[in-house]
Amino acid sequence: MPDKHYPTTFDALFEYRAKTEGLRYPWQVLKAIAAIESNFDPDARGQTNDLGLMQFTVPTWKDVMGGVPYEQATNPDLAVQAAARLLVRLETQILGYLERFQKRASDIERIRMVIAAYNCGPGYVKHAIRLVPRDEDLPRTTVTWAQVAEKLLSPGCVVRNRRPSPTVIEHVSRFRIAFRNALDDSGEFMQMLKWEHIQTQEKEA
Repeated sequence: MPDKHYPTTFDALFEYRAKTEGLRYPWQVLKAIAAIESNFDPDARGQTNDLGLMQFTVPTWKDVMGGVPYEQATNPDLAVQAAARLLVRLETQILGYLERFQKRASDIERIRMVIAAYNCGPGYVKHAIRLVPRDEDLPRTTVTWAQVAEKLLSPGCVVRNRRPSPTVIEHVSRFRIAFRNALDDSGEFMQMLKWEHIQTQEKEA
């Protein structure tokens, strides 16, 4: 049973935008983000003036949506479109970072890195991935979210003289619970269990 049931108001929108933007993860990822970012409130405004259902800052919105006015972040369709588009971009960046540093991560581990990048910015996650030690005896070292999280909190993870907020770790933990709830509400919780089982087997192989 899920920890809580979420509203289905935007489910069709989450599913639609996941498809149109080419999101490779289940559409419930978008629902989970909306749950932890705004509690499904399209007019939500965060403590740092993040805006809308998916809680965009001005710079990120402009980077993702170009000339679309920032006030449109309160438009659920545009907000979800922007979030899906950003997730696709972050996934590509994380894959690139792993490849660059001769590392790899399973889907279930990498999605947590993507959510961390959504929360604190990809620069910090890139730096944390780089800081995880490499096994010189292997062509590519398998990296877990736990290792990246540890490096995110380390003194060496500094970008432009700033360190990421330690709340990013809690944010990713909340996302995992929200994702589980979103899948369970959709009758697809077994999909996540199967996914995690397959990923665990691959890491142990």
